[in-house]
Amino acid sequence: MPDPWILRKFAERLKEWREREHPPPSLVSLVFEWFPYVEADPFDLAQAVPGHGGKYWWVAVPGAVHDGLTVVCTYEIRRDSRDVICKEIGLRDDPPQAGH
Repeated sequence: MPDPWILRKFAERLKEWREREHPPPSLVSLVFEWFPYVEADPFDLAQAVPGHGGKYWWVAVPGAVHDGLTVVCTYEIRRDSRDVICKEIGLRDDPPQAGH
C-alpha cells in the first residue's frame, strides 16, 4: 500500500472560506470530514484543470450543496513528494463534474 498523501493548506483554506462566505456549520463539517478521502486518493472524483499538465485539480465535494451551490475544492498535486496543496475552497453554481 502506498504512503498516504500529505494534505497542505486545507485547514487554512477552510478557515478562509468560512470567513469569506459564512457557510452553515453543518456544511463546513461535511467538507472537513471529506479531507481524509483526499488524503487517501486525491484523484478520486477530481478532474484536471485544463492547460496545467495534470498539476492542478478540482472536485465538487460530494454532498456539499447549499442553496443550489456546490462546494468546490481546487488543489495542486505534487506526485514526487505526495503533497496535495489546497488552493481554494468555495461555493460555485457551475461545479465540475467527474468525467467531464
